[in-house]
Amino acid sequence: MTLGGIGGSPLGRSNSMDEAREVMNMARRLAAIVLMEPALNTSYQAMKESCYPWPRS
Repeated sequence: MTLGGIGGSPLGRSNSMDEAREVMNMARRLAAIVLMEPALNTSYQAMKESCYPWPRS
């Protein structure tokens, strides 16, 4: 594996199965957030338009 053009392992050793599994799970969570982006944007716009207009003092 290379990281930023640096050869070899960034840790100086092989990744354990637990570490590899955790990286896989992080990638899955990030992919889920990216896939949710349209729904999150729609929800944000709906909430933004329905906010109470606080009076300015």
